[in-house]
Parts: sequence; C-alpha cells; structure tokens
Amino acid sequence: MNGLRINDDGGVRTLTLDRVEVRNALSLELRRQLPQALLAADADPAVRVVVITGAGGHFCSGADIGELDHDWTPAEAADYMTSVAQPTFLALRRLRTPSVARVEGAAAGAGMFLALGCDIVVAADDARFVASHLGVALPPDWGGLWLLPRLVGLARAKALLLTGRALPAAKRACAAG
Repeated sequence: MNGLRINDDGGVRTLTLDRVEVRNALSLELRRQLPQALLAADADPAVRVVVITGAGGHFCSGADIGELDHDWTPAEAADYMTSVAQPTFLALRRLRTPSVARVEGAAAGAGMFLALGCDIVVAADDARFVASHLGVALPPDWGGLWLLPRLVGLARAKALLLTGRALPAAKRACAAG
C-alpha cells in the first residue's frame, strides 16, 4: 500500500504511516487505505493488537492539504467528510481488537484525532498534539468534535480546538480514547 506499511510480529499488527517527506500527512489514498487496513486487522484472529505509528520521527501532520486545494461545493465537502474523513474514525471506534497509537513528534489535525481515536496513546517525550485545522480554515474531522470533549472535558476541548495551541506530551490531557 502506498504510504502505509503493514507489519505483523506475533499478534501485533503495526500500521506505519510512511510519507516522511510530508511528515506522514494523510493523502486521499492513505485516508482510504486506513479503514480497510483496520478492518482487515480486526477480522484476522491472529492479530491481538493494532499499533498505529508514523515513520521518520513524526506520527502524522494531518491531512495533506495540497490535495484539498480547490473550491468545494457543499456536496463535495459533505462527500469528503462522509466517505473519506469519517470511515477511519468509525473503524477505530468499532474495532474489537485493542488499538494503540505510538506517537513521536507531531500529531496534528487529523493526526491528533487518529491518535486519540485509539484505545491507548503512548507518547514519546517529543510528541506534541495540536488541532491545527484552524490554520488551514478546515473544520476538525476524524471524529474530533465528538471525541475530544469526551476525553478532556468541554472546557479544555474548546481551548485546544479554538486556539490551535500545541499540547506537548509532558502535559498530555488524556491517554485513552
């Protein structure tokens, strides 16, 4: 799969986002591959845990906005949200297999919500979480509006979503989705 490496080691299936040149930004192709890979892992009885991580010292810098650079009709935006953005979040929420996000470096925008959608988040000292959608005039997707207040409370979720300030791992607000 282009941009996604899948490795099995015993009962651990590791899904590695591998687009180092863009800090593992999620291309449209990768956003379509992730839910399929998650569902395949869940259907495999040999897989006991799914680990999601990023290559090259970064978890995920969010959506590859270069692919989104055009004028959207309301219908196109709705289709994007339902057919591209939400399936990964829904697949994560429906997994029977435990999921772990192994986060180094940036977990920004959709990358932050991908990590927080996992059952457990293991963050390196250099990890930082940021709802970066404000900087590119996009709404938070990947279930972020639903998920974040449930993990950190409404007041902290508002502060994170409305300011776009980074939350370093040393001050992480939560550890599980």
